[in-house]
Amino acid sequence: MALKILVFEPIVLFLSLFNGFIYGLGFLFLESVTKVFVINYGLSFTGGDLTFLGLGVGVVIMFIFLIPLQTWLVKRDRVKNGGRIRPESRFLLSLFLVWGFPISIFWFAWTSAPHLGHTTYWSPVCAGTMLGAIAPLVFLGILNYVADSYPNLAGSAIAASLIPSFVAGAACAHLGIWMFQRLTTQVVVSILGGVSVGAVILIYTVYFFGPALRARSRYARKF
Repeated sequence: MALKILVFEPIVLFLSLFNGFIYGLGFLFLESVTKVFVINYGLSFTGGDLTFLGLGVGVVIMFIFLIPLQTWLVKRDRVKNGGRIRPESRFLLSLFLVWGFPISIFWFAWTSAPHLGHTTYWSPVCAGTMLGAIAPLVFLGILNYVADSYPNLAGSAIAASLIPSFVAGAACAHLGIWMFQRLTTQVVVSILGGVSVGAVILIYTVYFFGPALRARSRYARKF
């Protein structure tokens, strides 16, 4: 059933590929830390590794502030719709915050080389904090959307969404190593920022056209 959903439900395929991009982005950041913080900013390897704490702070911010706000928005939307949860309501907060996804990546890219401007290493650390707060929020929103859209097949639908995610994540990890060996960190991360703009388009497309897409689906719930 997971393979059927993957083949006949293109919306699941596109959402899962984006999730794979988020997954692979983590590996790409692992590759960029040494070049940005150790080589460009002159930190020790230990200091460079400690910059990952910025991502952790972002995740904590997401759980303490953003998840409760998103939950409140979903509950309010549910009341307006007579007690039914619209799958698209999972993106109510992401409609605004998803813009921070490409912004944080471009921010990290353009402050990753101190010789190009008067910046400190705290600037890319803060960019990583923003990314750590927004990327998991969108990731979880996509998984919730898939589960809400296919409630009778939620397990298979989520499994279908994870298959391309892990493939895309592995591809990003290997491609990132090749790119960082041949290009500067600014160029590589800027390319990632350009690709991440597609996430904004995807979230808006699913939110506004999701009902029409689900109406044509073989397996999704009709509201």
